Amino acid sequence: MVGTIIGERITRILAESKQWEPRMQIQNTPELVGLEKAEVGIGGDKKQVLQVKFRFLTKYGEDAGRIEVDGLLYYADAPKALEQLEKEWKASKEIKDSDVRIALINRILEISFLQVIALADQIKMPPPLQMPRLAPAEKKAEKARAS
Repeated sequence: MVGTIIGERITRILAESKQWEPRMQIQNTPELVGLEKAEVGIGGDKKQVLQVKFRFLTKYGEDAGRIEVDGLLYYADAPKALEQLEKEWKASKEIKDSDVRIALINRILEISFLQVIALADQIKMPPPLQMPRLAPAEKKAEKARAS
């Protein structure tokens, strides 16, 4: 059973644009960089959680630009589960429980892409992922008839 992400906080944002490169590749990399126990106040009570430090990097080409988002996720679960996750992290610097790891990475992607899309626009770089586009209905119908 997976616990719950009860909060998040962005601690640092860096956005820089240098020189455009023809056909530059855009790489997006989420990374878990730290994990430690913490106490948070919820409704007047103190609750033990894991504070998960993360970094999300969008890199444009070799050196055309970059956007970094650093932050914290607050993860709540049963005390034994938190203890196990902390123990594994100290031993190997990874979260072995794939359900927990996937939940954390998915939340990092959600938080970070919202920031990076806006920042990319401000520094005049392409968005970090392909934006959806609508196609006119007639063209789809014409292609179907031509087949």
